[in-house]
Amino acid sequence: MALLILLFLLPSPLHSQTTCSTSKVTGRLEVNCENKNLTVLPADLPADTGSLHLGRNQLGRFSTASLVHFTLLTHLYLDKCELTSLQTNAKLLKLETLDLSHNNLQSLPSLGQALPALTTLDVSFNKLGSLSPGALEGLSQLHELYLQNNDLKSLPPGLLVPTTNLRKLNLANNKLSELPPGLLDGLEELTVLDLQGNWLSRVPKGFFGTLLLPFVFLYDNPWYCDCEILYLSRWLQENSNNVYACKEGVDVKAMTPNVASVRCANVGHMPVYSYPGKGCPTDGGDTDYEDYDDVPATRTEVKFFTNTKAPSTHWSPLSTASSTSQDSQMISLPPTHEPTKKQPTFIHTQIPGFTILGDTMESHTTSYSLKLNTVFNCSISKVTGLLEVNCENKNLTALPADLPADTGSLHLGRNQLGRFSTASLVHLTLLTHLYLDKCELTSLQTNAKLLKLETLDLSHNNLQSLPSLGQALPALTTLDVSFNKLGSLSPGVLEGLSQLLELNLQNNDLRSLPPGLLVPTTNLRKLNLANNKLSELPPGLLDELEELTVLDLQGNWLSRVPKGFFGTLLLPFVFLYDNPWYCDCEILYLSRWLQENSNNVYAWKEGVDVKAMAPNVASVRCANVGHVPVYSYPGKGCPTNSGGTDYEDYDDVPATRTEVKFSTDTKTHSTHWSPLSTAPSTSQDSQMISLLPTHEPTKKQPTFIHTQIPGLTTLGDTMESHTTSYSLKLNTVFNCSISKVTGLLEVNCENKNLTALPADLPADTGSLHLGRNQLGPFSTASLVHLTRLTHLYLDKCELTSLQTNAKLLKLETLDLSHNNLQSLPSLGQALPALTTLDVSFNKLGSLSPGALEGLSQLYELYLQNNDLKSLPSGLLVPTTNLRKLNLANNKLSELPPGLLDGLEELIVLDLQGNWLSRVPKGFFGTLLLPFVFLYDNPWYCDCEILYLSRWLQENSNNVYACKEGVDVKAMTPNVASVRCANVGHVPVYSYPGKGCPTDGGDTDYEDYDDVPATRTVFRVTI
Repeated sequence: MALLILLFLLPSPLHSQTTCSTSKVTGRLEVNCENKNLTVLPADLPADTGSLHLGRNQLGRFSTASLVHFTLLTHLYLDKCELTSLQTNAKLLKLETLDLSHNNLQSLPSLGQALPALTTLDVSFNKLGSLSPGALEGLSQLHELYLQNNDLKSLPPGLLVPTTNLRKLNLANNKLSELPPGLLDGLEELTVLDLQGNWLSRVPKGFFGTLLLPFVFLYDNPWYCDCEILYLSRWLQENSNNVYACKEGVDVKAMTPNVASVRCANVGHMPVYSYPGKGCPTDGGDTDYEDYDDVPATRTEVKFFTNTKAPSTHWSPLSTASSTSQDSQMISLPPTHEPTKKQPTFIHTQIPGFTILGDTMESHTTSYSLKLNTVFNCSISKVTGLLEVNCENKNLTALPADLPADTGSLHLGRNQLGRFSTASLVHLTLLTHLYLDKCELTSLQTNAKLLKLETLDLSHNNLQSLPSLGQALPALTTLDVSFNKLGSLSPGVLEGLSQLLELNLQNNDLRSLPPGLLVPTTNLRKLNLANNKLSELPPGLLDELEELTVLDLQGNWLSRVPKGFFGTLLLPFVFLYDNPWYCDCEILYLSRWLQENSNNVYAWKEGVDVKAMAPNVASVRCANVGHVPVYSYPGKGCPTNSGGTDYEDYDDVPATRTEVKFSTDTKTHSTHWSPLSTAPSTSQDSQMISLLPTHEPTKKQPTFIHTQIPGLTTLGDTMESHTTSYSLKLNTVFNCSISKVTGLLEVNCENKNLTALPADLPADTGSLHLGRNQLGPFSTASLVHLTRLTHLYLDKCELTSLQTNAKLLKLETLDLSHNNLQSLPSLGQALPALTTLDVSFNKLGSLSPGALEGLSQLYELYLQNNDLKSLPSGLLVPTTNLRKLNLANNKLSELPPGLLDGLEELIVLDLQGNWLSRVPKGFFGTLLLPFVFLYDNPWYCDCEILYLSRWLQENSNNVYACKEGVDVKAMTPNVASVRCANVGHVPVYSYPGKGCPTDGGDTDYEDYDDVPATRTVFRVTI
């Protein structure tokens, strides 16, 4: 009998054992099976399940029939389930919310019969290319419909007729080029309409009807401004306070109306609402946007594609007859009537992006001779008398054949061209603009001339070198080679480019520039060298560039500029931010220049509009002197002239800096020091290298040891009276930089493709940077000989395991961030002096109870962005000096009581972005926490939340919400960011707790423990 009971309790072999969390919410069961690696629905889920979370699994296909026995189911979440199909072959009569977002659905079945009670439907971020006319039939209760970020190109007429109660409609970021008339008819409840980020050039006249729409989003569409846009123009004028532009990262609640965001694509990018409609039909002397319908349409639509069997070219939708010959197919584009001066004819296509459309043609259309033998489907438009052909994102691996001979602008971006030669375009004699961005280019050949080419876009490719361009492209005015892999430039690469106005080389791997590089480009106006690895600039680089207005050197490895570098240039926009400027006597030229040009120096930060920037000369800072601004560096002790510091005269003083870089010769294992050492002494046991300064150092002339800077590295500190000799016997090939910092050696071996630790590192190494290598497993035993090591950086090293099998008694900082660690060993015995531990951005699923045992000196602990679902009790007991604790962006659904007990020094607590629905009563104790982050958790507001609610009220000035891209220093308290997930998204601090137990007539959040809990939390194993 006992055996039978045991067999009954064992899980069925037909289903894998899955643990889901379950909680009782308002009388019904909420089951959470998110991220459980499920491929099928778990068996034997509770029959009274009301809310089912299945997101982040691999379900593939899904049928409503699998849930038909859940008669109380009201909410179903199937987001990020890799769904490819959905079948509605059984009714779920009470289902109100269905989340299908972030899947691979290409079509949507009819939903109304199976889901008649549906109020919220989210099918965003799928691959829907179209919708059937009856897809929403029967959904009369639907309030919210989310279809954004699909591939919808059109909508069927009458799609929304059944949804008369619809309040929110999101169609953003599709490929809609037109909208059916009457789409919004009958939607009297509609409050939000989002059409942002489509290919719309106009809306049908009368589209908005008499609807009062509080929130409308029309931004980021190529609105075509002619007489037909006047209906929209007038509507925008009358509803200017209701039109918004939603930009990524901006809270909707923080938005303000922005009617000017709706702009013409063809008329100087002017706001549509201010389009004058000059020359459009008028009534009684006034422009009347209602009357232009009586005028025959003057636009000819044209699109071409190739039939692979027969090389005939089809034009649609207005062309009906084409003449042919033996040699080619002649396609005549007849307008719908004879054009006049008042009724211009245009040639353009359906817009594949934000394309500037056709200019006016005086009296006739043009015939094109096309004989296409390459399969492609491109759009074409007439622009200022030349043809613009757009073949972007067509999966091309070669250039389409027989492009129109008068092509003036050719867009080939987002294809897979690999290699490219100008010879392939030599027949396009009118070509002025060529776009080859994101084409996976590995090489470019300029073996034929394109004499009229003015703009060449090679950005976002894999180019490692650039050929000489001047002979082939003498008319070039704009060259963009940004976001490639250029490691160097040949001295004559720009020879012959005398017309060049803009040169964009940012985000490459350039370490130096050849002297005289820019001599040929005397008309250059904009030069962008940002985000390379430039450690020095050649003297005279900017000589003769009298037209230069923008110079961007931001994000390099520059420690100084040559004296006289800027010459007498008047540069309105200069970017020098994010470089490791080294402040000593040699920096005084730059310091003085910054003082004199303080209004022209800017710091560009990602996400900040250039137009919104203000000068920021203080952004240029010393890397070695307390991070002070370079312009305010005093130059104390530098050579003076007539008693004063003169930054022009220090050249006469012998250099006091010793440059050092070491590399290993694989044959002889001899170590070379450069450039100032000339004769190292040797012995049988090791090679002794004496780093000799160029003269005897004095107090006024300090000697430094440092290297070329591999990043934003703090450089060498002063040595009092002599240099140090290092004994190195290197048997591993590596090339690291070394600098003397506060008496100990800092060695930087970042990004050197290391798979093992370099052998024979200097014994007095104090700071070791090993980030961005491929070390895999790592053991502290490999560093036990570095008895002075205080800082160890192992970030982005692809670490899979860490062993603490040897003591590093002086180690204070350990950076293990951005690796693949799934567990953490006990650290205290091996690293007793640790003050900072960073294990963020790993794959930790849990922590052992004694992981932090012995870390009594720990000040900062970073565990954010892991997979932690719970924390062991007493985890932080050993860390009584802890000041900063970051647990953000894990999967914590609960916190152990007493987690913070004894942490009297704690000032920062980050619990943002977890799955927390409450905190234990008394969780914060009597701690005074200046910075607390609780945003982005599903706080469940019932009687048990009242402790947190009261704490938030009393600590409202200490609660923040950190959002990506927002500087922490710019944050202000935001207690309202902590919101109820179940009660209208109200702030937790204002939750009234209606009906909760009271004491003496008042609600007392301390006393509700005596009342049975209204939410039962348990876990089920299936």
